[in-house]
Amino acid sequence: MNADQQPSIAVAALKSLLAEAPESVLVVDVRNPDEYARQHIPIAVNIPVNELQDRLAELPAGTKIVTACGSGGNRCKIGAAKLRELGFADAAFLSGGTVAWHEEQGKS
Repeated sequence: MNADQQPSIAVAALKSLLAEAPESVLVVDVRNPDEYARQHIPIAVNIPVNELQDRLAELPAGTKIVTACGSGGNRCKIGAAKLRELGFADAAFLSGGTVAWHEEQGKS
């Protein structure tokens, strides 16, 4: 698993996907519950990165999964890599993470 080579998606591209076909995308916040509680993307579900393998049943097959963390750093890259290894070929991480999402929301 090479976390640094995982595909990413920009906030604007994610917003477009969500506007066009919200049922085709699932945003998974891979941080710990306390971090998620402080600030998260409203549509994101919280599954910490270390729980992904045990909670695969919560992830719909055939859906693009976008992992998010605070700043789009290591944890969401690791989460995307783990999901790809587990058969979710379309998994990607959110570039800039939750911080970028909320900054973009402020511009709208």
